[in-house]
Amino acid sequence: MSQAATKGAKSPQTVIEQSVRQAVEAADPVRVILFGSRVRRDAREDSDIDFLATHTEYVSKFDGKEVPYTGNPNADTASPKKINANSYDNPWKKDGKPTMSSHAVVSKDGKTFTVHQTGKNAKGEAVDTTVVFIKQ
Repeated sequence: MSQAATKGAKSPQTVIEQSVRQAVEAADPVRVILFGSRVRRDAREDSDIDFLATHTEYVSKFDGKEVPYTGNPNADTASPKKINANSYDNPWKKDGKPTMSSHAVVSKDGKTFTVHQTGKNAKGEAVDTTVVFIKQ
């Protein structure tokens, strides 16, 4: 890369921040999740930026009763139920049919939140994923 090109080049952090800012302005998400090579810290100079901007909502007493779930392409209702002080299960439905189920656990020290999701998404594809959020 020439010196002139290097001077005008944006740092990966700047590109990420600008991309997320544009997504927030356009979609008003509740959460932005960065994933992929940038998170693993093995990104190359030509690596893309993987992030997901979401805005899903439901209000529940965590009593297992079905409630409306907006903004989720895989569900229009959720039925979260508290298991104990640190965990809950949350089955989802779309058009009255079960789609996915989540099991969520907050660690006893409150520093990690783990969500394991299984089932089928709106396209009928099998899903088995675990996401771990770490408080920093």
